[in-house]
Amino acid sequence: MNRLNTWARDLSMGARFAVTGGRQGWTRTLLTALGAGLGIAVLLVAASVPQIQQHRGDRTDARAVYTGGDEAPRSDHSFRYVEAHTVFRGETVNGTVVGAAGAPPPPPPRPAPPPPPPPR
Repeated sequence: MNRLNTWARDLSMGARFAVTGGRQGWTRTLLTALGAGLGIAVLLVAASVPQIQQHRGDRTDARAVYTGGDEAPRSDHSFRYVEAHTVFRGETVNGTVVGAAGAPPPPPPRPAPPPPPPPR
């Protein structure tokens, strides 16, 4: 019980210094809270960096096309692709050109024609 009394006495003394210390006490309390908050924010960011890097790598791997080594026979469900790289206004642009490898795909559905105008 002695340790608990000592801890409570020290806590109340610190609170008394912070509250009754005038402008200097309030400034010290504010700077302490600001420093603790900034430290916690830095630790949270530092703890999340490995997860951010892992998830970015997972997304990159998910976008990659697996070739499998052997060329598969062409069918209506297969496609061809080629990596395309170019420079536009000084910036490198990377992309992938995709096309059907089997029979040509059906054309996309067209919108219905607009209704005729109402009679006057």
